[in-house]
Amino acid sequence: MATKETYPIKGIPLPNPPPPDGSVPLRREVNEWFRSKVDRDVIQVKLFLLALLEFEEINVEEQLSYFQVAGIHGYPQKNWDGVPKPKMNPKSKNLQGYCTHNSILFPSWHRPYLMLYEQRLYELMESVIAKHTAGAPSGTKTAWREAADSWRLPYWDWASQNTTRFPAIARNPKIEIDTPAYPSKSYCNPMYKFVMPKSEKMGDHGVPAVNGGTDVGWVPYQDCIGTSRWPKATSGHEWVFGEVDNDSVENALTDAAWPQKGMPSMTISDAVYRLFTERWFENYQAFATTHFYKPKKDPVVTHYLSLEGIHNMIHNWTGGVKLEGHMSEVPVAAFDPIFWLHHANIDRFYAMWQDLNPELWWDGKSSLAGDGVPETFLKPFHDNSAGGKWNSDKARYWRESCGYSYPELQPWLPAYQKDEKDKSIDWELYRLDIRATINNLYGTTRALVLEPPKSLNSQLPIVGNSFEQNDYVVIASYEKFALGGVPFTIHILLGPESQPITEPAVYSNEIGIIYNFSSALHVENGDVGCANCAAQATEGALATGLLPLTPALIALSTDENSNFDVQDRPQTADWLKENLSWKVTTVGGGEVDLSQFPSLTVTVAGGTGTHSQQDAMLSSFSGYEVLPDVTNGKAGGLSVGQHL
Repeated sequence: MATKETYPIKGIPLPNPPPPDGSVPLRREVNEWFRSKVDRDVIQVKLFLLALLEFEEINVEEQLSYFQVAGIHGYPQKNWDGVPKPKMNPKSKNLQGYCTHNSILFPSWHRPYLMLYEQRLYELMESVIAKHTAGAPSGTKTAWREAADSWRLPYWDWASQNTTRFPAIARNPKIEIDTPAYPSKSYCNPMYKFVMPKSEKMGDHGVPAVNGGTDVGWVPYQDCIGTSRWPKATSGHEWVFGEVDNDSVENALTDAAWPQKGMPSMTISDAVYRLFTERWFENYQAFATTHFYKPKKDPVVTHYLSLEGIHNMIHNWTGGVKLEGHMSEVPVAAFDPIFWLHHANIDRFYAMWQDLNPELWWDGKSSLAGDGVPETFLKPFHDNSAGGKWNSDKARYWRESCGYSYPELQPWLPAYQKDEKDKSIDWELYRLDIRATINNLYGTTRALVLEPPKSLNSQLPIVGNSFEQNDYVVIASYEKFALGGVPFTIHILLGPESQPITEPAVYSNEIGIIYNFSSALHVENGDVGCANCAAQATEGALATGLLPLTPALIALSTDENSNFDVQDRPQTADWLKENLSWKVTTVGGGEVDLSQFPSLTVTVAGGTGTHSQQDAMLSSFSGYEVLPDVTNGKAGGLSVGQHL
């Protein structure tokens, strides 16, 4: 009996032979690309939207439909490409997901997943070109074909200080597309929301309700025909057909910038910046995942930050803080078309970090639930039609194995050649440019120190060409499945406690969040909903988060009414003791009784940030010590004498 061929995920084909300089097409920032007036870019935008329209309309029972590709991330619990989903009990008929969250596999698993989505759109562009250039001159057909060949999935840079937060391409429900065969035709915007073909309900094809906790009960995703962002209710016509409030997404991303409302979030930009600074991470796993690899000695403070942890916050801010749009819940997040642009940005950060830290990779086999080794099969993704399996080693080299790169990551450019005779790449020169870009896009604390209000840097110690600034972070650890897998948000607050505000549903003195992006352990009939999640829950798996305090503290301490100096650590610790607090909320905005959350440990650490005036030198952070006096005696806080 012949073995069924598997679907090969190879990425969009490169020219044959490939360019001699090793160049590959770029994934572009979505707003820059969407607004470009360059002919090729204009055609690519049309191709992308028209192909996505076709993709979303494919029969949901087909393996290569949008519905089933999105479902790989969670629901429906169906095998994909012949790969059984892991089960807690081999005899169980219940399929339990390919989930790799809170795992070292998190960034590498999502790389072939994005390639699958990108490749499917490219395949559909063939029929789009045939239909929409029918009767056009051969030169027009060639231009559309070349635009498709050079297209790659755009990314949404939600952390940059220099860009508009929400993608313009996804903002409006209708969009005008002008093609040679169909001039100025209006379409439902496929980036605004996903709508089920034939207006069928998701529940008719295996998507169940999801446990949202005691405040909202079971969230009825099975009733949905369309996806939602920031819904006002989880019932009624709007919920069923998809309620989209993109303004609230924008507000959630910008209002976390308190005390400078309306500016890009200082905390999210600064958190991203720290990912790339030298010696922040001692190993790959600390960078990759929220999973707490608790060492025998005291944990490294900087390891509480991770790529996955930053990623989690965007899911929360995009789906909705008070009621769960699709992006807020792991098993249904990928149905929202914005998911793919968000994850392309996460992959970009992953790639940037890899080019800055090429020597860091797995350093041994983990015994923690949900983890693996570099050769672990990234289920259910195949790299050829004979069942070849994607693994992290194969996904490691995205330019060579995946056929794309990003604007900051073009080592083939002539500027990086060693000299006219030696055309090899000067990797250190290349990395200097990456660092300069990171400083420009994400260096919020650095900018506050180097260009501060009231000449703050005139008061700072100078070491060589750098300023030294006291640095403060909030760190938290908790059992990921403490609430049965129901997602929850840890809100970090500065200043007097206040009542929640409604638009968006955060606290008025909130400076940022740590979001536990988890999946409920059971579906409504009581079956286990996710094998990896259940294994981690049995293990009592811990997750971590870190939030920079320094940007907010600098802004507060330079206010004329300030009564503390950031450079005076005891004074700042005393101020934080009186003014730092936190609250934990579940989906419906209900506050969790912290006395019933014994695994939560929140504290503050102080260190030193060294900020160079050189454009291509990243800041460095070191010497952190835990300040337990700040959180001593507070519910969920680290006490004096208690170890992390």
